[in-house]
Amino acid sequence: MDEKRCTCGTMDVRVVACSGGSNVGQIANDAAKACSLVVEKVKDELAA
Repeated sequence: MDEKRCTCGTMDVRVVACSGGSNVGQIANDAAKACSLVVEKVKDELAA
């Protein structure tokens, strides 16, 4: 595996669960957003 490659996937992908009473979709979306923030921070640091 390429150590420098992001394992988060693309920043525009959000995972949504289909189960009605579960908060799995919210947890997945929060994780995807957090990953996106990390990717943006790394991009900014590399550009500086």
